[in-house]
Amino acid sequence: MHLLQILAYVITLAEFGASSFFTLTGSQAHLRRLQEVHFPLGVARILAMIEVIAVVGLVAGIWIPPLRVAGGLTLALCFLPFLLRSAQVNRPITDSLALALFMLCSITAATV
Repeated sequence: MHLLQILAYVITLAEFGASSFFTLTGSQAHLRRLQEVHFPLGVARILAMIEVIAVVGLVAGIWIPPLRVAGGLTLALCFLPFLLRSAQVNRPITDSLALALFMLCSITAATV
């Protein structure tokens, strides 16, 4: 792996692992942010379950490269509804840029 890919891989695992964990365990701070932008919690939980499976695929992709690609691209797609909602409700640009950065990291981890 290239240094850039390793960095993107670590950031992706940390962010998507934490995000899905906090959503699924009902972290008040995390759920409050979702409620602030009126994002449906049921959808967030479904996406979090998909993220967990995709993170496992990303890790398994070390040995089975097609799983890395599938997992990374799936993670990017899972954050797309959050990015779109962030733009809809006029969240600070830094929120949208952070979401876009995590999506870019997951695509980089999957494809580079």
